[in-house]
Amino acid sequence: MLDSAREAAENTLLDQRLFLLDDSRYAKFAACLDAPVEPTEALKKLLTAPSPWER
Repeated sequence: MLDSAREAAENTLLDQRLFLLDDSRYAKFAACLDAPVEPTEALKKLLTAPSPWER
């Protein structure tokens, strides 16, 4: 029962694809998406770690 409730909640959150922003906030959002990501040690570790199914 708990797994079913968790799965339903997860699906509800994943289905929320529409969000509305005013022009100012959209410009900030778009700038964040366009900005290059600075690689941190945590990001490098994540990207070089084997996938769970490869372990």
